[in-house]
Amino acid sequence: MPNTMLKVYCDTGAYRNELTDLERNGIICVYQFKYENRSRRIKHRSVPSQPSWKETNYTWAELGDLSWAEMGQQSDQWKAIQALLGKGNNVDAKHLDSAYMEDCHVFLTSDKDDIVARRREIEQLLGIRVFHYLEDWDAFLSLLPVVS
Repeated sequence: MPNTMLKVYCDTGAYRNELTDLERNGIICVYQFKYENRSRRIKHRSVPSQPSWKETNYTWAELGDLSWAEMGQQSDQWKAIQALLGKGNNVDAKHLDSAYMEDCHVFLTSDKDDIVARRREIEQLLGIRVFHYLEDWDAFLSLLPVVS
C-alpha cells in the first residue's frame, strides 16, 4: 500500500459500496478483522486483537503467515480502550485495538452509542478519526484527496 493511501478500518455493519470504488482508485485501503460477521467485501485483514477461537472467522489460508503469537497480541493501549468502552464492549474494543495496531487513520462504524459517542476520547487516545458510516459520510469524504 502506498504511503499516500488513507488506511480505513471498517467495523461490522459500516461497509458502504462506495468504499470499493475509493479503494479501487487507490485513495483508501480498507481493513477489518472479522470478529463477528463474515464479509468478503473487505479484502485486507487487519492485525487481530487476541480473538477467541469463535471470533476467528477466517480459513487458515486467509490468515496467511499470521503466527499464534501474533494472534494473541493486544496493543499497549488495550487496557485504556477497554476502560473507555467498558468491559461489556469487548468486541468493540477489539475492533478499535485492531485499527490501532494496523495504524489506521479512520474508523468507520455503525455504532453510535459506544464508539461515535466517544469519538473525541478515541481520537485523543489512539489518534484515529471516528466517523459514523451514514451520518458522517461527507465529513469522511472531506479527508480524501481530490482526484481528477
